[in-house]
Amino acid sequence: MTGFLGPNGAGKPTTMRLVLGLDSPTGGRATAGGKAYRNLPVPLGEVGSLLDAKSVHGGRSAYHHLAGLAASNGIPRRPVDEVLDLVGLPAATARRRTKGFSLGMGRRLGSAAALIGDPEVLILDEPVNGLDTEGIRCIRELMKSLAAQGRTVFLSSHLMSEMELTADHLVVSGQGRLIADTTMRDFIETNSRAHTLVRSPEPDRLRTLLEAAGAQVRPAATGGWQVDGPDAATIGNLARDHGLALHELTATHSSLEEVYTALSQSSVEYRTSAPEPEGPSPMTTRTAPAPAPAATSTTTPALASRALSYEWIKFRGVRSTVWTTAATAALPVLGAVFATATGSLQPDDTVLGGSLTLSVVAQMLAAVVGALVVTGEYSSGTIRTTFTAVPRRGTVLEAKAALVAAVMYVLALLSCSAAYVVGSAMLPDGRYAQGDPLPALFGIAASFAVAAVLGLAVGTLVRHSAGAVTTVIGVLLLPSLFGPLFGDAERWIAGLSPTAALEKLPQTSDATADTVGSLGPWPSPPSWSQPARRPSPWPPCSCSDGGTREGRYPAPTAPCTRPNSASRGRTSGASRGRSGRAYRQCSPASTSRTSRRASGSSRVA
Repeated sequence: MTGFLGPNGAGKPTTMRLVLGLDSPTGGRATAGGKAYRNLPVPLGEVGSLLDAKSVHGGRSAYHHLAGLAASNGIPRRPVDEVLDLVGLPAATARRRTKGFSLGMGRRLGSAAALIGDPEVLILDEPVNGLDTEGIRCIRELMKSLAAQGRTVFLSSHLMSEMELTADHLVVSGQGRLIADTTMRDFIETNSRAHTLVRSPEPDRLRTLLEAAGAQVRPAATGGWQVDGPDAATIGNLARDHGLALHELTATHSSLEEVYTALSQSSVEYRTSAPEPEGPSPMTTRTAPAPAPAATSTTTPALASRALSYEWIKFRGVRSTVWTTAATAALPVLGAVFATATGSLQPDDTVLGGSLTLSVVAQMLAAVVGALVVTGEYSSGTIRTTFTAVPRRGTVLEAKAALVAAVMYVLALLSCSAAYVVGSAMLPDGRYAQGDPLPALFGIAASFAVAAVLGLAVGTLVRHSAGAVTTVIGVLLLPSLFGPLFGDAERWIAGLSPTAALEKLPQTSDATADTVGSLGPWPSPPSWSQPARRPSPWPPCSCSDGGTREGRYPAPTAPCTRPNSASRGRTSGASRGRSGRAYRQCSPASTSRTSRRASGSSRVA
C-alpha cells in the first residue's frame, strides 16, 4: 500500500489523471501494468480509481451509476450489490438519486465504483475525506485487506495520522518533483532524530547520570526527560548499574506529520507567514523515461457494444432526459388530436401534414435531448468517470450519437405514425389527400434523428446545458428565419435546417409511389387501412386513350395529350406547390372544367 504525499499544488491529482489517460503529459509516459491505460482491454478490471466523489450525475441513482460502469466493461451486475455492501451503502440508499448524498456517502459510492471490476490496482484520491470515524476505520481495513491479497493500492491523503497507520510505502512530491520514494519506516527514521522518553522517581539524579554519559537531556512535554544520544537499551543498563528505578523507558521517533512538514517546507506553494527553516532543499529529481511510441488501436465490436450498453443505462437513468424524451414522443399525437378536433386542417392539406402541427416543437425537443446527453455529464463531472470506464473518447461519442439517433428515430416513427392514424380516424370526410404515408414517415423520423445528433454535436462543443440548448434551437430556426436575406439562395439556405425538411416531408405523402419529389422513387409500401373516401371534389380530365382520371394529381397509365397553356400554368402552381416536383397532368376535358381546375390550383398553391 503506497501513500502519495505532497503539499497543495504538488500535482497529486494531475499525476493520477495522467496514469488514467485523462490528461496528456508534456514529457515522459504513464503506464499501468506496462500498458497505456487506453490500451487496456478491460480497464476497470485492471485499474480501479476514485478521483472525485461527486463525479456522478445527481439525477441518477447509485445503483444505476454502478450498473452502467459494469456494463461498460462487460461485467455482470452481480458485483454491484456486493461492492455496495462492502463499502457500507444500504440497498435502499443505493436506489436514491445521488444529488442528496453527503460527502461521506459520495466517498463510499466512489470506492464502490473503484472496486466494481475487482481490479489488481487501485488509485484513490482522498478516500476517507468526509467520512466519520466508523467510515474511516471501514475503508482503512478494506484497503489493508486488499493490499494483503497482493493488490497494489495507491492513495493520497492530507491526513498524516491516517496515512501513518495505513501506508507501507511513501512517494512524496513537491512542485512536480520527486522528494522521496521509500518505505514508511525508512522515511521516518532517516529524516528524524530518535530520542528516548525516561521517567524515574529520582529525576535529578537520573539527569546528572545521563549528562555524565554524554547524553542531551531536556524536559519532555508529558513529564520526565527526553534523551537524545544513547538508545533505550543503554539508558536501561546505566540505570540498573547505578540502582535507579525507572517508571518509563520509551524509544520514540518524530511523527510522519513532523517529518513530512520539515521535508516539504521548500516545496510548499501556498504558505502562511511562518518562518522557513534554514538549510538546503532536500528535493531530488529523476530523469523521465523516453516517451513510448503511440499505440494504434481501433474500436472493436465488443468495445462498441459495451459502450452502447453503458450509454443506454445512463440515458434511462436520468429523469430529466426520460421526461424530455417522453414529451418529444407525445407532442405529435397531441398535435394531431388538436388539429382534427378544432378543424384547423385546410382542404389542400394532406392528412399527415395537417396532423403534425406540433412536430417542429417535438423536433426541437429531440435536439435538446441530444444536447443534454453530453452537457449533463460535463456539468456534473461524470465525463471523467465515463472516459475512465471507456478510455477511447471517439468510441464514447460514437456510442452517444448512435443511441440518441436510434432512440429518436424509433420514437418519431411510432409517434408520427400514431398521429397519422389519429388524424385519419378523426377526420369527418375524405376531402383530404391520403396517399402513401410511409416514405414521408421514414423521412420525418430521419429528420428527428439528425436533429438529435446535431444537438449532441453542439453540446460536445459548448459543454454547457443552457448554452447548448439555446445554440441548437438557433441552428434549427435561423436558416428559415434569415433565408430571405440571401436573395436567390433563400431556398438553399432555408433547406439546410432539419426543420425545413420536417415542414416539407409530410406534404409528399399525397404523391404516388413513383413521384415522391426530391426523395426519388420508393418501393410500394404496405397498405395502410384508410377511412372510406368520398368521390373526389376535383373534376375529371381526359387522356389520349379516351378514358378519364379523377383526383388532385392524376397518374395516367397511358401517355396524355400535350397540356394546353391553362394546364401548364396549373402544373407550375398546384403540382409543384407542395412536393417541389411537376407531376404529369391530363389535358382538361372542357373549357369549363379548365376554369374550375384553375381556380382549384390557385387554392392549392
